[in-house]
Amino acid sequence: MRSRYERGVRDEEGFVAEVLRVHARFNAEVIEGLDVCPYARPARVVGASVRRVSLSTEVSATLHEIEAELGPRTEVEVAQIIFPRVTLGAQELLRVGSAHAEERAARVHGRPNFVHAVFHPELPYGIDTPSRLVPFFRRAPDPMIQLVRLEVLDSIHRSKPRGSQFFSGGADELAKLLAEPRPESVTDRITRENHARALAGELERISAILADIAADRARAYAPFLSREAG
Repeated sequence: MRSRYERGVRDEEGFVAEVLRVHARFNAEVIEGLDVCPYARPARVVGASVRRVSLSTEVSATLHEIEAELGPRTEVEVAQIIFPRVTLGAQELLRVGSAHAEERAARVHGRPNFVHAVFHPELPYGIDTPSRLVPFFRRAPDPMIQLVRLEVLDSIHRSKPRGSQFFSGGADELAKLLAEPRPESVTDRITRENHARALAGELERISAILADIAADRARAYAPFLSREAG
């Protein structure tokens, strides 16, 4: 007969496995399936992404720990930190994420290793502009923080023309150059295309995908959460 400790460890392992399974659906059907994040699929394909489930409710402390661990591991470009036991509302989690970034900036000399994005099942969104719709695609099954290594963002920017290029034309040519629209970034393109997709009637279909994943989460977590409550 297994001890209570052994049963607890086994339950915890089973719970973590279900959290990872449910979030794998979210990644496949939303993040990658809808091309929400330009870094997720390439990083996964080359083995440069990691997923962690934290059973702690201390978001900022956990992020400090994981960033300190992953910072020197330059092969890790994207990390998803999932918090299935965090009960913070969406706005509270956004505030925690913002405070963590400010604290890190004050503490770290030079640039941080990662920038982060907040995911939460109840993130508020709007459909009137592309940027206001972004949180809709970040409605993950559980609170989650996604870290993207800053060098990955830099590499994308370096591949595009910058304003510091040498210019030798006259005033008329300079005026034309300044009037030209700046090249659209990968992120801006994805944001614009997802907004157009939503306005074209896809919002209901995507909402159904998110609802199905949320229902899957509720069924999968129920046995573990009921035993914890007991």
